[in-house]
Amino acid sequence: MSAAEPSTLLDLVGRQFSPAAPNMVWYGDITYVKTWNGRAYIASVIDGYSRKVVGWRSRTTSTTKPGVS
Repeated sequence: MSAAEPSTLLDLVGRQFSPAAPNMVWYGDITYVKTWNGRAYIASVIDGYSRKVVGWRSRTTSTTKPGVS
């Protein structure tokens, strides 16, 4: 999807990024960090209310096995 194309994804939070209570909205991000041994990929989940990290995982590859089959 390019920046010029409108998004067809659903807006599940109605553009309300300041939830009224914990565990109502979680944000996720995946990034990588260059290291001496290659790259480390880091995925994190952040609670929208407290802005605290509620979960994270790091790996040496960007692919994973499905969590649920």
